Amino acid sequence: MAICRRLEIDIEDYFDKVEIEKSYERNTVLKYKTIMCSIYRYAIKAELVSKNYASMEYLDDFITKKKPKKAKILSSDELNSLLKTLEKYPINQTIPIYILTLLGLREAEVCGLEFQDLDFKNRKVHIERTRVYIPHKGIIRQEYQTKTLSGHRTISMCDLLYEKLVEYKKYYEDIKKGNKLFDNCGAIYCDINGKPGFPHHINTLLRKFLIDAGCRIVSPHKMRHLWITTLIDNGVKPSVVSKLAGHANPKITLEVYTQYRPEEDDSEDILNAVFQRKNIS
Repeated sequence: MAICRRLEIDIEDYFDKVEIEKSYERNTVLKYKTIMCSIYRYAIKAELVSKNYASMEYLDDFITKKKPKKAKILSSDELNSLLKTLEKYPINQTIPIYILTLLGLREAEVCGLEFQDLDFKNRKVHIERTRVYIPHKGIIRQEYQTKTLSGHRTISMCDLLYEKLVEYKKYYEDIKKGNKLFDNCGAIYCDINGKPGFPHHINTLLRKFLIDAGCRIVSPHKMRHLWITTLIDNGVKPSVVSKLAGHANPKITLEVYTQYRPEEDDSEDILNAVFQRKNIS
């Protein structure tokens, strides 16, 4: 039907359209639902959609008209507590959490970051690739394709991140010296022999530090959510945030990460300043 509409032709002239109404076995329905859930989970991870429209959680909320749940992210006090806690640990343990927290990267992008992506002179970080773990294949390095414009991006280092990356680079060079087994892949998140670290271990590290800091337990993705929300709350335009976050669909930034707050509504003052009577008299 979509093809015929696009070509402006009559569907009846080209296809024998047959509609059959029948009930499916419960197991068949569950199988289809499982497939759809997997597709939507991947779409959420790629940030193409904001909800899993095939999940029972969404369907139940849709049917009962429940209000959407607010994202569970750390408060400002919890974030400060976490950053203070990180200071107590060795830099090789904390660097992936600093990168996660201060650059708002996805887990796979943290794993994909290499020293060649760091521009210390201009204090910029270039996001070029990911590393993911695939069962029976190991950790796979994936360069962002040129056409993936949302993946390729450059983010500025804040002072704290710059300081920690300089400290970590010195540590990295020290453990590299005299180690003939050292893997020269350049991965920043790596083990003592330079081999890329496992992506799932970032969640374990984050949980450890959050517990020590007395914070709520959140996922690495929620730390990315916190970074994006912090930028928006501090006046960075959603269009800029969307680009920095690498969203394939800018609507995700507005739909998921912005919330209307009546106490912060300064639209009246702005409108009065822009549309002054003296400008139209």
